[in-house]
Amino acid sequence: MATVALNVSGKSNLSPQDWEQAALEWIAEHGVAALKVEPLARRLGITKGSFYWHFSDREQLLMQSLLRWEHLDRESVARFVEREQPPYDKLADFFRGTSRQHLTHNIYGALLSAPRNADIAAILQRVTQYRMDFLNNEYLAMGLDAEQARLHTQLTYSAYVGFVQLQRQQLSAMIDDAEPLDYTEHVIAVLLDGARELAAGRTPQRS
Repeated sequence: MATVALNVSGKSNLSPQDWEQAALEWIAEHGVAALKVEPLARRLGITKGSFYWHFSDREQLLMQSLLRWEHLDRESVARFVEREQPPYDKLADFFRGTSRQHLTHNIYGALLSAPRNADIAAILQRVTQYRMDFLNNEYLAMGLDAEQARLHTQLTYSAYVGFVQLQRQQLSAMIDDAEPLDYTEHVIAVLLDGARELAAGRTPQRS
């Protein structure tokens, strides 16, 4: 990576947002504990000293980066919340659209494996709750009763977390643009078609 130019005061031309994005990519690749200022500066091609123009220490960078991730994730989910379409179609589009968001999935997986930290746990809890509230509301809109919607939401999110963990252990292929989204379509068939049958008062068919 080319070295970033410094201005006359010695401050790098990188913004705090550039540092935060780089930190998130590092966390996705290596985990929270591996986030260090010096190797991140080397990746960005700048001096370690220029980091302190924007952040007081590594902990401030970590928390601001994760808060940025939380904000972006909430915006992503909110775009689906605001769609005016039938709940089945909205959830199907949500599963398809988010299946390729590798960075946020890897960050989520890294946070699940992070050393115990109250601030990180709070961010993870808020992100999880916001996503699950969206799922629950859409299942209710499909016609499930409150208990069915709660259980179907838990099942859906458990499938997501399990898939993230399998990818981190390299036990499942990464979904990308070059591969057919067989897994995503299977999730839609099992979870959404199953929810639709429950809402209609039928027991979902088992193969």
